[in-house]
Formats: sequence, structure tokens, C-alpha cells
Amino acid sequence: MNTDIGSTIKFHRKRLGLTLTELQSRTGINNGNLSKIERGQQSLTNDSMKAISTALGISLSELFSAHKEQTVNLRHNSAAVKTQAVRFASELETFDQISEGENVAIGTVSAVVDAVRGGIKVAVDEQVSHLFAGGELKGVEANPASVAAYVIEDDLMEPRLYKGDTVLMDLSDTQVPATGGVFCVVMDDETIAFRRLMPYPGRGLRIICDNPKYPEAVLDQRQALAVHIVGRLKTVRSMQGL
Repeated sequence: MNTDIGSTIKFHRKRLGLTLTELQSRTGINNGNLSKIERGQQSLTNDSMKAISTALGISLSELFSAHKEQTVNLRHNSAAVKTQAVRFASELETFDQISEGENVAIGTVSAVVDAVRGGIKVAVDEQVSHLFAGGELKGVEANPASVAAYVIEDDLMEPRLYKGDTVLMDLSDTQVPATGGVFCVVMDDETIAFRRLMPYPGRGLRIICDNPKYPEAVLDQRQALAVHIVGRLKTVRSMQGL
């Protein structure tokens, strides 16, 4: 039950584009405790449930209603998968093996705090996968075993990336070149985001939002070390039809 409530809280927090720190300021609950609640590792009191539901703009009944993933649930041993023209990215050597009529299931990326070793732990869940048509993957230069999918949850990268776009990233490509690039990063707790990264003189880092409404951040070398780069953007399926 704690896990179901935790996943619902995380879903609505990300729907609103809130970090754990921002939810802390709205609820008064320490962000470390909020992280444990979202992972199902800590129970909620009546007061904390009320505070969180109010902060997220949902009712208590909605807090107890598990959200539905807007993705395709797939399993390797599923009869449905075996009867469809679907292949898992991890089973491929190159994307050139795929015909335009086939579909490729690409697992969803997640990032959590590694409580044992410290830092961020990145995982890819193939049981919650996004389907990409073979034609979408032609020309993608990446090892299929190292790619992951993610759905954009904010407007900070418009008009490059829109909220609801499904993106494909290469988890093995984490070095920021001199010309910069769009990367998936974890900057605050377990919040995944896409930003344009540019090197800054003195080995610092510029974090740029393509949407001009939002200012860029300039980090010095020490601050840049706190930014965990998950992978580089390879292709996008846009909700805007672009």
C-alpha cells in the first residue's frame, strides 16, 4: 500500500514539475522523508497525507488511487509480445537490423539515490517500455543495449522538446563536447530533466533551457560535479508533430 501511494505522489509531483525540495517547501516535510515515502519505505501520518494532497492539488481519495502509466507494459514471456512484431532494444546489435514495419520496445529510465554507495543509480525498466517504429530508429547512432526512453514532463526545453514528447537517449554518451549538446541530467534529488549543457571556462558548466522564459545556470567546477549526466538525446517523438 505504501508503494502504491508513493508512486501516486511521485506521479503527481512530476506532473506538476516539482522537485522534492519544492514539495518540501509546500508541505513542510523533509525532502529525504518525501523520497522515502515515494519509494514506499516510509508510512504517512494523517497530517502528512493531508499536507501532500493539498500541495499536489488532489483529494485524499486520489492519493489512494494508483495512476495508470501512459506506456506499454511488456514482458519477455508475454504471449502478446510474441505474436506482435515487437523486439526489445536489448536484444539487438544495431538499429539497422530493424525494418520499418517492426516495433522496438525501449525501457523507461529512472534515477534514484543510491543509499548504500551514495550518488545516483540509473536503471532501465523493460517491463514498462515505449514502442518506437523501426523507421524512427533508422540512422540512430547508438548501441541498442545502452538506450532508454523518457517522457518530457516540463516546458523548459520548448520549442526543442515539448511536455509529453517521448525521447530516446544514449546512456553511454555522457561527455559534454566543446560544442555542447542536449543531455538527460539529475540535478535535484531524483528529478530527471533534459537540458542543454555547454562547457564553461575553468571546467564549469552552463545549463541552458531552450525556452527563453527560463534563465540559464552557470556552475563552477565544484558545483558541476553535483550534476549527474544520465545520457545524451538521440531522437524525439514530438507531441507537436514536428
